[in-house]
Amino acid sequence: MSRALVRRKQGIQISGETIIIIALAALVIWWIMKRQPAAGQYLNEEKWSIDWDEKTMLPKTVTIHRNATRQ
Repeated sequence: MSRALVRRKQGIQISGETIIIIALAALVIWWIMKRQPAAGQYLNEEKWSIDWDEKTMLPKTVTIHRNATRQ
């Protein structure tokens, strides 16, 4: 009579200390990214100045001043 051997698959075992280290690293990375604004965040200000022709009521000159400042 022969015996059948059963192989067990061993999964990845992560200890509690490893989980705590990964969680702390993720919190540090999140905190650093929260402090520094992304490169594309700007405050866009735009001011218009229009000079009108009194006879035709059409604009003579239009001046646009744009200012983009990083937040």
